[in-house]
Amino acid sequence: MYDLIILGRGPAGLTAAVYAGRAGLKTLVLGKEPLVWKSEKIENYLGFPEGISGQELLEKGREQAEKYGAEFVDELAISVLKAENFTVKTSSKEFESKAIIISTGVSFKLSGIDNEADFVGQGVSYCVTCDGFFFRKKKVCVVGSEDYAANEALELHEISQDVTIFTQSNEPNFSEEMKKKLDAHSITVDTHKIKLLKGNPLVSHIILETGEEIEMNGVFVALGTASSVDFSRTLGVVTEGNFIKVDGLCKTGVEGVFAAGDCTQGPRQIAKAVGQGAVAALSTIEFVKGSVSVDWH
Repeated sequence: MYDLIILGRGPAGLTAAVYAGRAGLKTLVLGKEPLVWKSEKIENYLGFPEGISGQELLEKGREQAEKYGAEFVDELAISVLKAENFTVKTSSKEFESKAIIISTGVSFKLSGIDNEADFVGQGVSYCVTCDGFFFRKKKVCVVGSEDYAANEALELHEISQDVTIFTQSNEPNFSEEMKKKLDAHSITVDTHKIKLLKGNPLVSHIILETGEEIEMNGVFVALGTASSVDFSRTLGVVTEGNFIKVDGLCKTGVEGVFAAGDCTQGPRQIAKAVGQGAVAALSTIEFVKGSVSVDWH
């Protein structure tokens, strides 16, 4: 059991890990290299007048967080569930914590289905945990080619035994662990691309790029990796477009869930991410320790 799990190891997540570790919280950071890792030179971050590469900045941040006891697992979270505590799943493990900081950046995903927007809430969904119940014993599919899509398909399989994954012409990129689970549950993976949806007013069929028409009651979009918005939908966190809504203390409105960095509204700058990472961590420390008040000065 961890006090805190941080989703994402960019500047916001690493800063939060430093603060949480120094405060004595048992902290786990999940994630892989963020986009800033590829930045060759960052020249507008305080303290580095000659510039610093994204990779070097993040490596120094990780080293600093580890110095204060933060643990790292270089895997992506594919789902977060809340009961008494939080359960975070990767493709191979599960972890529990008392609090969560979401700092996974912002993700923009297009399914490639021409009329997807026309059927949102009418058979098209982006959250199995939220909407899967409505498709019990119905024919459903998941759009995606990564472990996130595989996990959504496995969750759907508990509700409907007729589940297909469509990779939209992409080669499946599932981990070996996920491949075994999909095979064990006889979940079909189809590399064809869904071109159109058909139905009135609810989805009743999908039409492939080949022209083939297939009966389908539900389409769950799970492209790429799980994003801040995906986690937010599952946890009941309020979002505005592709961003998580937070207050000045980086609280989301859901007890124990905080957010920082590019996944919140505002400029996509390292300085802003670092500042919010510190604020989110201080709020988390106060939440986990209960009556122990944080010195905000």
